[in-house]
Amino acid sequence: MEEEPSGPRFKVPTWVWIIAVLAAVLVVQFWVSGRFDGPEKAPLVDVAAAIEGGEVDKIDIDGNKVTVHFTDSTILSSVKDEGSVLEQLANLGVTEEQLAATPIFFNDPSGWNTLFTIAISLGPVLLLV
Repeated sequence: MEEEPSGPRFKVPTWVWIIAVLAAVLVVQFWVSGRFDGPEKAPLVDVAAAIEGGEVDKIDIDGNKVTVHFTDSTILSSVKDEGSVLEQLANLGVTEEQLAATPIFFNDPSGWNTLFTIAISLGPVLLLV
């Protein structure tokens, strides 16, 4: 008496696998870019007011994202417009002395965003081939 070969009873369609892989890539992209968690968001006007009040410990600038670290260990995030963030803060009333007293760090944009953008763009083409 021969036994029937045991195999999967339910075959998952290919399109389900494609959607699952694309969803996983998007989740990793959002996780790496820090969109799932992050500091409280506020306009650049609030950042200027905090600098004027002497409440800012340091500022990190990464592309258009401005992260402000306060002296009480809270963190605030803002987005700058096109142009220099120093000019924008000066236009909002922050003096040169206040800017000089605040450590400002300019970070290079992450290469991971570019890599994931390329992967997401070329992924469907590779799947079709």
